This record gives sequence, C-alpha cells and structure tokens, in this order.
Amino acid sequence: MRLSRLIVLLVFAVAAVPAALILGVTSLSTRRVLLANARELARERAERLRLRLADQLASTQRAIEVAARRPGWPELSDDARREILSSLLAQREEIDVATLFDPAGHPLPGMQAAAPALPPGLRERHLEAAAALLPDLGKAAWSPVHRAGDGHPAATLVEALPGRLARARDDGGEATAPAGFLAVEVDLEGLQAIVSRQSLGNQTQIAVFDGAGTLVASDGPFGAALEGDGGRGLRAALADARRSLEGAEGRGPDDVRIGSYELPGGGPALGAVGLVPSTDWEVAVLTPRAAATGLVGRVQREGLVALCVGLAFAALLGILFARRVVGPLRQCVAEALDVSRGIFGREIRVRRRDELGDLAHTFNYMSKQLYAYDSETRGLYESLERGYLETMVALANSIDSKDPYTRGHSQRVADLSVATGQRLRLPDRTLKHLLYGGVLHDIGKIGIPERILGKQAVLTEDEMRIMREHPVIGAAIVSPVGFLAPSLPCVRSHHERWDGTGYPDRIAGVEIPLVARVVNVADTWDACTSDRPYQEAMSFDEARAVLERLSGSQCDPDVVRACLEALDLWRAEGRPAVASEPRKRAAHG
Repeated sequence: MRLSRLIVLLVFAVAAVPAALILGVTSLSTRRVLLANARELARERAERLRLRLADQLASTQRAIEVAARRPGWPELSDDARREILSSLLAQREEIDVATLFDPAGHPLPGMQAAAPALPPGLRERHLEAAAALLPDLGKAAWSPVHRAGDGHPAATLVEALPGRLARARDDGGEATAPAGFLAVEVDLEGLQAIVSRQSLGNQTQIAVFDGAGTLVASDGPFGAALEGDGGRGLRAALADARRSLEGAEGRGPDDVRIGSYELPGGGPALGAVGLVPSTDWEVAVLTPRAAATGLVGRVQREGLVALCVGLAFAALLGILFARRVVGPLRQCVAEALDVSRGIFGREIRVRRRDELGDLAHTFNYMSKQLYAYDSETRGLYESLERGYLETMVALANSIDSKDPYTRGHSQRVADLSVATGQRLRLPDRTLKHLLYGGVLHDIGKIGIPERILGKQAVLTEDEMRIMREHPVIGAAIVSPVGFLAPSLPCVRSHHERWDGTGYPDRIAGVEIPLVARVVNVADTWDACTSDRPYQEAMSFDEARAVLERLSGSQCDPDVVRACLEALDLWRAEGRPAVASEPRKRAAHG
C-alpha cells in the first residue's frame, strides 16, 4: 500500500473509531436516561392525577353525605324533602338527578329532582344503577360508569339516610337501620378536564377506568381505541396491576406501579398505573417507547452528520499531512534515482525543521560529497583513459606512418564516424565509442608483415588472406582494455558486409554492431577519396556514387544516408570532405 494512502487511512481511522464509540455510548446512555425519565414522569403524573380525581369525587360525595345525614329525615315533609333535593342539584352542577328510596329500595313517588333538558333515558339508567346497589347497603357506593344520552360518562352514587329504628347486629348489639336511601346521578364529564390538564403531549396516553374496566376519561391519540375490544389488552394489564398493587405484601391500594404495557393497536409503552383512593378506579399514564426515546434518533442523526463532517475534515487533514510527508520523500526518491544513474550533486529543496528536513539535509550533503568524489574519480578515469587512448593513437599513427598513402587515415575515419553518428542521433556515450573505434579500427595491422603492409602493388590472394587477419589481431590487442570494450566491434567487425560476405565472422544486416557499420561506411569513404597504390583518389561526386552503389550490399543504407548528410554539411561549412583532391595531384603530376 502506498504510504500516502496508509497515512490517510490511519488519520481517518483515528478520527472515526473514537467518534463512532462516543456516538454509540452517547446513544445508549441517552436512551437509558430518557427511558428512566419517561418512567419517573409517568409515575409523577399518575400520582398527581389519581389524587386530583380522588379529591373531585370526594368533594361530590361529601356534598351528598351532608344532605343525606341531615337529622330528622323520617319526620320531614314531602315538600321539605323535595326542597333538599332541588338545593342539592343547585349546589353541585355535576349532579343531574337526585332520588329518594324507601328502606326496601323502592323509589318514593314524587321524591326526585332532575336538571332541566335531561338527556333521554338518563332517568331509567339512574334508577337501574341505584336499584343494583340497594337495599343491602352499609355505606356510600358508586355504581359502574355508564354513558348518558349525550355520551358523557356518568355514575350513580347512593348514600343511606340515617333512621331511628333499631335492629340486632351480628355481635348481639343494636344498630340504627337506614330510613331510606339518597341516590344521585353524577355527570363525570368534569373529570375529562382534569385528565386533559395532565396531558404530557409527545403521544402520551392518559386513561381512567372504573372497576369494571369501563373508560371514564382519556386524553391522547388512542382515546377511541381504548373503548371496546381495542383496549382489551390494556385493561387486562391494568387488572393485573390492580391485583399486584392490592395483593403485594407491604403495599396499599394507593400505590403507583411503573412498568411496560402494550398500547391499543400494538406497540410497547412505558407508563405508570395507580388506584384512585377510596374507589376501585384505575389511572394509567402511558408513553410509547418510540416516543420516549425519539430524542435518541435525533441525537444519532445529528451525531452522524457531525461524524461525517469530522471524517471529511479528517480525510482532508490526512491528505494534506500525507502530501507534506510523502512530497519530500518522493523528491528524495527521484533524486536518489538520479544519483544511482551517476548524476551527482542533486539537492532536495525542503525547508523544514523536522526529521524530513534532517533527511533532506543529509541527502544533500551526501550528494555533494558524491559529486566531489565523482569529479575526482572522473578526472582520474579520464586521465587513465586518455593515457590508454594516447598509447593506442600512437600505435595507430605508427601503423599509418608505415604507409605514406594511409597517413591520417585513422583520424579521418574517426572524425567522419562521429559526424555520421550525430546525424543518426546517437547518444554522446556512443559517439565517444565511435571516436575510439575509428582511431583504433586498423590497430591490428601492427601484426601484419611490413612487406605486405607497405607493398605498392596489388596484393596476392595469400597476402590478402594475411591482411584480412588484422581485425582479429586488433580485437585481441584492444580486448584487455576494459573501457574500450564498447569500441571493440569497430575493430573486429568494420570489414563485415551488409549482405554477409564480409570478414572475419561473415555476419549480416543488423547482426553487425551499429558502431561497426558506421566505421565501415567512413572507412569506405576515406579509401575512395585517398590515393592508394592500386587506385587514385576519387572526387566527392565519384565517391558519393560509389557509396550509393554499395548501399544495401556492403553498407547499411541508413548509415550511408547519414554519412552523406554529414559530408554535405561539412562541404557547406568549408571543411575538407575528401582526403585527396584529384586536381591538386594532377597539378603536381
């Protein structure tokens, strides 16, 4: 993996892992806190609601008790009794009907007061509810909740009237038998206002049920669903809560229990259930679990947004840091590669005061030292090379000096070879090899007998065979010199022909080293334009025609073309392009 990618990934991971852990821990902690708060808030609301409902019911019950316990009920006239009933309705607006019953539980004729515009059927419901509680009633009692004609919840409260008749008690004593009963129809719509004022919002459901499981009042999105079968599951859970509250050791009926419940229509809820004091009514305050923990989702969303922004910033920071680190390293690698190629003295321009700056400073110091050592070594090498070359040139000159016709031949071949190589766009190192090879291409003639080398006539077949050994002799002389190894093909193969009929190895085409092909063309040109015992020097155009004729048979066509271009350039510059001019020789003839 690239270092820059690794740095970016590391910075990204360093930023992402702690942020993700913090987000996860925060979400879990927030969820626990929200659930605990929802339970506690539900408990407080349930406790407050059940006490307010108890106060409201107790207030109504106290007003009825005051009326029922008035002394002398048996002696009162019918008008007085009706006045008491009417005043009771006037004092308490929640009372719709008030009825007197005899001790046997039968309604007394004409002893009933009712509010104006009474809903239809309410009187009958009132009498039925009272009859269900009578006659065996020892204390005030509430009937199950029922619905009035206008749909309002209502209940019948029955209170015994004190009498003077004595009766035997189970313990042998005497008790006062009731003189009759007072039954009132109480409209419970006012309880709905108390419930609504306790609303928590946030989809919280508040419900009040009587002992039979009938809905008295509710507030929240599930109000209608709590009626009938929709609220059966919740009512069953409330019944279990009632039994646990009333039956657990050390607990009383006024306790509130916190737990988990199932909402109408499904879905878990957190809430509290309590019993209304002095009644068998139940109060439930429920909050959907999803609503109670809804803030967690918001925290998670905002946290994810913050996490993404942080990770983007971390990635950007990682990229910048990677560039700051990798940039100098890349420079160092590039310069080190140049140094490995022998280009010394290169410097890394990094102005930093850290480890990378120290690395760049150390590299620059090393490069300068290598440059100094290289300059010194190059000087020694060039001096040694020059010494070798001067020795070889001296040998070549000694050979040329044996034949006045070939004096200067080696140097001219070397110069033309270099010029041809330049037209072929050969690198400087190869041009140097051409220079050495051109100077030394005939060095092997030092091993050829002088009688053959200096013969002024055409050589015989045997003499030619001996003369053709000079490339091999020259190669043997040059091969021990290491720095002349690239020039060795010029010495051994400069008489090889393009068509494969040359010597000594009879190789053809591109199998012939390029430097040897270049020296071959230059050698041929100088031979054509030099005076030889067996021929007179040709003119420029004559020699050009010969080279063009030999192109493709003896000589490489591309090299011939480059050589002629070099000669044309020499001629344009006024440099000598031929070894001897025929006209000058004729003038001295």
